[in-house]
Amino acid sequence: MPSLLENRAEQDVHLSADIAYNDGTGANCNAQANTGVDHDWSHAVFGILTDFEVNGNLTFSPGIYYQISMDDSVNTSDEYWTSLSLTYKF
Repeated sequence: MPSLLENRAEQDVHLSADIAYNDGTGANCNAQANTGVDHDWSHAVFGILTDFEVNGNLTFSPGIYYQISMDDSVNTSDEYWTSLSLTYKF
């Protein structure tokens, strides 16, 4: 992909996807009856992340994520969030 900054030839973009199966809560098989949490696919998360080199040792990495909630007994709404990471190499 073309760079987002003028002095870079290209920009690396990292895509991610994850799906989770929730097997209820607790240590026994009857946990669902006690907590109301289903045994089902609970959610999927999709993300995009890129790195911006600030200088030779410092990198800024912003990311955006979206979670699709598929089981209302775990979470009733979809969610967006972001991550902002600053890495220093020494």
